[in-house]
Amino acid sequence: MRDVCKFRDHVVSAEDPHILEKNAPDHPSRAEPSSIGGDGLQWGSWFGFNDKGTTITSPALAFLVDIFVSTPTLIPPSERLGLGKSWFPTIALAIEFKAPIPRSSTKHSSHTVGVYSTGKFMNAGRHDAWVEVWTAPCNVGEGSEIPGWREEQVCLAVATQMAYTVPIEVNLARGKKKDVKL
Repeated sequence: MRDVCKFRDHVVSAEDPHILEKNAPDHPSRAEPSSIGGDGLQWGSWFGFNDKGTTITSPALAFLVDIFVSTPTLIPPSERLGLGKSWFPTIALAIEFKAPIPRSSTKHSSHTVGVYSTGKFMNAGRHDAWVEVWTAPCNVGEGSEIPGWREEQVCLAVATQMAYTVPIEVNLARGKKKDVKL
């Protein structure tokens, strides 16, 4: 969790290295000069709540679909030429709830979910993302992998997001103004 995330002390997360490695410049899913598009950039993590009394709810799903790692930050450092410190505000967010949240059981955690995202650039500043939130078989750092666990999980929500890349100086300048008008 980044330092600017005020909620970071309330959640625990574990990124999936197998998904992140797909963003490497030499990965087969990456676009090449002779191809158009490509699969975009991907990210995945398990998110859980530190307070065992806090459970996954529909409002929590809405929060989780908007805190994934932004597509521009997934660009390998060797390809980030010209991308300075930036802010990636959400411009539009649409959420579709797919299934009810299951009760806590030996197959589903009530405190943890899996979040997967894939994103593509539409132009120099705009990037669009597809985000999925799935049930988790256990809490982050607890349990062990059991064969067939994936088949037991349920997609709880999907979201589409349009975001924009804004230099951090713009955000800081707006924050210093006393009368910010929207």
